[in-house]
Amino acid sequence: MADCQYCGGTGKTGSSSSATPRLKMHPVAWVFAIFGGIFGAALEQVGINVLVGALGGFIILGASASVLMRFRIGRRILIGIAVFFALMLALGAYLSN
Repeated sequence: MADCQYCGGTGKTGSSSSATPRLKMHPVAWVFAIFGGIFGAALEQVGINVLVGALGGFIILGASASVLMRFRIGRRILIGIAVFFALMLALGAYLSN
C-alpha cells in the first residue's frame, strides 16, 4: 500500500507551525451576525447610515457571538438570548391580534 506523496501517510501537510490557522465560524454565530446586520440597519432612526449600521452590526454581533460560542457559558448566554428573542416575537404576535 502506497503512502500519500504529500504527507507521507501522516495526514499533515506543510509545516507543523502554521502562522494563521483557519477558524470556521459556527452557524449560530452566522445567525447572530445576520440579526446584527438587520438591527444595525435599523439604526437609521438615530442618524447612522444604513450601510454603515448594517455592516457594523454584522461584524460586531457576529464576532461577539463567535467568541461566545467558544465557551460553555457563552453558548448558554446565546441560547438565552435566542429564546428571549423568540418569546418576544411570539408575545408580539399574540398581542397584535
